[in-house]
Amino acid sequence: MSINRGKKTKQALEQLQKYRNAEALSATKIACQVNHTIKRKNKKDLQKDYEELKVAYIINQEKFNNEEKFNTELQEEKRIKNSLQEELENIKASYHEVYQSHTTNQEKFPAKLQEEMKKKNVLREELDNLKTLHHEVCQSHITNQENFNSDLQEEKMKKNILQEELERLKASYHNVCQSHTTNQEKLNTELQEEKKKKSDLREELEELKASHHEIC
Repeated sequence: MSINRGKKTKQALEQLQKYRNAEALSATKIACQVNHTIKRKNKKDLQKDYEELKVAYIINQEKFNNEEKFNTELQEEKRIKNSLQEELENIKASYHEVYQSHTTNQEKFPAKLQEEMKKKNVLREELDNLKTLHHEVCQSHITNQENFNSDLQEEKMKKNILQEELERLKASYHNVCQSHTTNQEKLNTELQEEKKKKSDLREELEELKASHHEIC
């Protein structure tokens, strides 16, 4: 008896799956199939099947909700990563402009410029590697829906790496700007000192001329 009930339950589950997936079926066809299935069962079996179907539906619904939750979290992580990526590109562009504007002063701090160029190249290589890794992870996620959780952790790790790179680049950019500001202030100070020396020499020359004129 339990074997027959199990077979009936399995058939009912298969029938429910057909109703769920076959979106192309019309409401009339679905109603006819359900009515035909109900007529072949007694009330006790129908009640038993109903309870089992309800449990199966709840399980499927929870699974669907979990998949939706994972999808939402994954999309949010991707959005954050893209935002960080955009900010990183903006900082890199600003850094490049500052670097170009101070090319003429390379002879004053060549070692610093070489160091910054090396850091920039390392950052570019790491960023390319991250892009490649991210592409591979996304492709793997498309072909394997069961790895949602591991993919989400991978995205969080990459987000943290991008955040660290962004902070390092910001610090490097700040150092270059600070160095430029310091050099500019030094040059301004030296210029003012030279102007003062020139003015003092001019006054001294005028005094000598006046003294010479009086003697003559």
